[in-house]
Formats: sequence, structure tokens, C-alpha cells
Amino acid sequence: MVSTNNGLISLNVSFNGLDALGAAAFVKAIKTNSQLVNLDLINTRIPGSECKELGKALALNTTLKIVKLGNNPFKEPDIEILFHGLTTTSLYIIGLEVNLIFFVHNL
Repeated sequence: MVSTNNGLISLNVSFNGLDALGAAAFVKAIKTNSQLVNLDLINTRIPGSECKELGKALALNTTLKIVKLGNNPFKEPDIEILFHGLTTTSLYIIGLEVNLIFFVHNL
């Protein structure tokens, strides 16, 4: 639906749980939607394992300007992988507030 609905410019699915399968389907749709400008994925519980593909999808989507990813179970390596995929993107706001970003050091 998201991939074929080219009239949709803003989508808020915050506080809806997306498991790995749901997140993968959503990522696939983001790659091909050519009208979406604002995407709110706050507290959707997207698994960190989907960050690489999410980064690729966001890089391919040339219309997205705002993506909110706050309060998801991402850890520092997940965010690093996500941003690695964002080398060519049209985004100008990425919200990552209240994520479990931390560094683990040997004690």
C-alpha cells in the first residue's frame, strides 16, 4: 500500500509494533514510494537488525525530508550502520531521541 500510494505525503505509524518481518516489508515500501515527505516511526520497535536495510531504503528515497525514529531499540552499532547507508539522501531531519544508544567499553 505505501509503495503504490503516490498521493501519500505523510505517514505516522508511531506506537505500532513492527517485528522483523513487518519492518522488512515497510523498508521495501519506502524504497519505491515517490511522494512521501514525512515518516514517523517513533516507538515502532523496529529491530536493530533492520537498520542496514532501513538506511539503504532511506538513501534511495529522494522525497523523504523528515524521518522520526525515536524510542526504538537501536544500539550504537545499529545507528552506525543506519547512518552508513545515508551517504546520499535528501533527508534534513532525522529524529533519534530516546534510543538506547550507548557505547560498550572493556572494563
